[in-house]
Amino acid sequence: FGIWSLKPGNRKEEKIRVPRFGALATVALTFFIAEFGDKTQLATLSLSVQYQDPVSVLIGATLAMLVADGLGIIIGVVFCKQIPERIFKWLSASIFVIFGLLGVYENILPKVGLTYTILIVLLLTALSLSIMAVLARKQKKITE
Repeated sequence: FGIWSLKPGNRKEEKIRVPRFGALATVALTFFIAEFGDKTQLATLSLSVQYQDPVSVLIGATLAMLVADGLGIIIGVVFCKQIPERIFKWLSASIFVIFGLLGVYENILPKVGLTYTILIVLLLTALSLSIMAVLARKQKKITE
């Protein structure tokens, strides 16, 4: 996902699409689909069973999600005003790639041993950096 987010696009040719159901319904539906069956939902389910008070668990989970997402939105708005979009995209893509490589390391290590794990992670790192360099050159050509 980190590398995919850097894929250059020609913004001059992009059409601004208005969501069919409006911003509120589109965001709500997207969140519902993206979060369906994730760890947060399963934790909420287990807390509801444990405490036998589903209304309180629902209120607590909803408030926690509102606070977490609200902070994300506020921080995103502040960063977008202070940091150029290009830098923000590269920073977030790099973080995604780093976490992906850490995930590969943690999952492969017990299966193939340290030597092969390091080789695989180094190869994936080299591949990721190569793709990111190619995308950076393409992006530079588009902006010139």
